[in-house]
This record gives sequence, C-alpha cells and structure tokens, in this order.
Amino acid sequence: MNITRRHLALGGMAAAALPLLSACKTVGELQPAEIPPADRVETRQPFGAVDVLVIARPEMQSKLDWFGKPVGTVAGRAEMNSKLERTMQELRSELQDVMYAGGLPGVVTLDPRRASPGRTHVLLILPTEASLTRTGSTTNFGTAVEMRLLQVADRRTVWRGQSVLNGGPRDRKLAQELLAQLKALEVPMTPRPPRLATVEGLAVKLGDPLASVQAALGPEAELKVEGGITTLHAVGIMAQFDAQGGLLMLRLRPPATPSIRGVRLGQRWSEVLQILGEPDSQIGGSALSPALPPLNAEYRGQGHRLTVLMEIGGGVREIRLNVQR
Repeated sequence: MNITRRHLALGGMAAAALPLLSACKTVGELQPAEIPPADRVETRQPFGAVDVLVIARPEMQSKLDWFGKPVGTVAGRAEMNSKLERTMQELRSELQDVMYAGGLPGVVTLDPRRASPGRTHVLLILPTEASLTRTGSTTNFGTAVEMRLLQVADRRTVWRGQSVLNGGPRDRKLAQELLAQLKALEVPMTPRPPRLATVEGLAVKLGDPLASVQAALGPEAELKVEGGITTLHAVGIMAQFDAQGGLLMLRLRPPATPSIRGVRLGQRWSEVLQILGEPDSQIGGSALSPALPPLNAEYRGQGHRLTVLMEIGGGVREIRLNVQR
C-alpha cells in the first residue's frame, strides 16, 4: 500500500496549535473518534497481517500546519521538530514492545517501505498538532495524534481514534489500549514468548557464575580485577561480573565468532534490521531511513539490553549484551 499525501493529510485535520498538556484531558488515553462518511468501509476484509505505521517526519509541518502561532522562530521550529520526531520514535518503541508480546501479526515501523507478507490493514498513526510551552526552566511538549485503521484493498477506514502524547508511562498505557482495540476488532493475535538474551556459539547466559563463564571461555581466559570490577578476557570476548559474581555484561569484538540474538560481527545494517527489526533507540543514522546505519542501536528484551555498534560505512564492529533490571 502506498501512503499518499492525501492519506497523510487525512482530510484536513489541521488546526491551530493549543497548549495540549493543559487543555486536553486525554493525555496517553485512547479516544475513539467518528469516521467521516466518505471514509467508512462498506465490506469488511478479513484480517491478515496488520502493520502499524508511525509517522515521525518533521517536514510534514507544511502539510499539516499543526504548529500555528506559538512557535514562530526558526530555532523554535527546529526544537519542535526534534521533540516531535523523538516523541513519535518513543511511541513506536512502546508499541513495538507491547504488540510484539501481544502477538500482532505485522510490523510496527517508521518506514512505509516495510510491509508484512499478507498485509491486509495498516494502522496509521500521525501527529496533527503540537505545543511547546515553558514554565521557568521546565519545558512541556505534547503532540496530538490521529490513528486510523485502513483496509488495504479499498483504502477505507475501519476504525479511527485520537490521543495526546508526551512520553513516559502514558505512552505505554496508550500502546496497551491500542492492542486491546485491535483485539476487539478481531485482529487475530498469537502471543509470543519474551525476547530472550540468547548467545549462540558460546555456552553462557546473563547471570551465570564466574566459574561457569570461565569454563566456557577456556583455560586461556584472563581474569582481571580493577577498581572492584571483575572481568574475564578471551580473544575478542570480554565478560564483566556484578558484585555477586553473576555475568553482568558480555562484549564481542573481532575476531570473536559467537552471535547474540542472531546478530554476528561484520553483518551489514540491513541484515541486522532483518533479524531484530527497528531498534528501540539509536545514535546517529536515521530512524526514518534504514539505508543510513546508526553509530549504535539498542534493543530491549526480557531483562537485557542489546547494543549493536556499527563501523562507518561498514558492518557490525561490536556487540554488547547487558543485564537490565
């Protein structure tokens, strides 16, 4: 499905920006909205894969005009753009976590080019207006979003809703409510097991005792204790332990050959995306363009954080697996 400008505009939603955080009582809450008659679906298509497309492109401001008068300077608009993109990326991360566990048969993405096999519907989420207010040294930012579940076959609306975002636990609550709404619409869900910190090619896991990790790394592993921090070093591998002697962090560098969650040293960014999907956060690159690799990308899972570091213009140069409580 091609998301055209007409669909992104969604029929003239633009309105003058308001101080959303103070004026709207639905921050982080899902509010059903009426479907315009022209967009109502006539024949409901059976659900297959449902992709969630989160729009985070600041350049949409000229089409949607959600800024209005509160931010008139170039610097102010640049700050608004930055906060808007970050807010939508954080929402995508929350949606990805909640909907992966819930068993959504589709992807949650910022990239309209990514599509699931058998996709029948797209849940489109885009910002419609935003506010940026300051009280002393405190900056408050919020953005209203509209959500539409579009049927791919005829590009008609199955369901429509709205909310206000400002990050944190309220975004997680909204993600959970959206998942419940999709279930109510009878999208088939198959709950998935949590994403585990699997290490392939090396018999260790986070929390393993020092002796166990030392046996896995072999007799040539070097034990170091510096500044109260205990580490084991092998060729291309470093293991760090907590105060109780459990494996706290595992780091892989060339020429190490093990993989973590299916990712190996030397793989291209496109391969990492195929294996792990879009990262929960990244530094450098562009979350909106998979062709541009980040400097590093982080993925969350059950009790762990996986960090993938990339060579500029090259492949994976380092992989780190950390305990995250």
